[in-house]
Amino acid sequence: MSSRNTMLVRVPKDLWNNAETWAKKSWNVSVIKKSDVFKFMYNNTLMGDIGHNRFPPMRKKGSWLDVGYFVILIAVFAMLILVGVVVSNAINTQFQATSQLPAESKTISQKITDKFSTTTNNMYLIFVIGLVVVSLALAALVRVHPVFIPIFFISLVFLVWVAGALSDAYQSMASNPMMASSAAKLTSISLVMNWLPLFTTVCGIAIMVVMYKTWRG
Repeated sequence: MSSRNTMLVRVPKDLWNNAETWAKKSWNVSVIKKSDVFKFMYNNTLMGDIGHNRFPPMRKKGSWLDVGYFVILIAVFAMLILVGVVVSNAINTQFQATSQLPAESKTISQKITDKFSTTTNNMYLIFVIGLVVVSLALAALVRVHPVFIPIFFISLVFLVWVAGALSDAYQSMASNPMMASSAAKLTSISLVMNWLPLFTTVCGIAIMVVMYKTWRG
């Protein structure tokens, strides 16, 4: 089958022509560059649908961006929980140091503080597992041509680097004397954040495999 060469990737001619037509319609232009057609195909992650004349614009489900959102959400949520637990412990410390409060109030405050740490720690683990399941489900819903695997892999390498930076940021917070005792109670969060780069790699590869395995030429 004849093909056109764009950015060193060979694309079947019929798929290319269909993508070019949809790109012109979406952008309302009569002339379009080859590089823009390729970008249009990649941004929509729908090489599989081009050949069947289905091209919903800007559909990004199952793309490497999902892995990026996944990493950022996990890291931000972990840091917010750590700050929340630190604040909760500080409030409880003030309660315990206030002589005017009855012993029953101090006991309740201590129980609430301990419960908050345990609940948020477990909730975070459920949140992470849920994100993994949702990301894999979204990846299974789209059909992406295998020619985009190198681009996905390069993007994944960048995201692993970002995950490493976020992991270091969390560990710096957790090692702060004011936060160390609170971080020690968040065992699940510490485990995920300490291994976030490896976690990102495994999840990214799993999403990539699911996404490209759905392709049928």
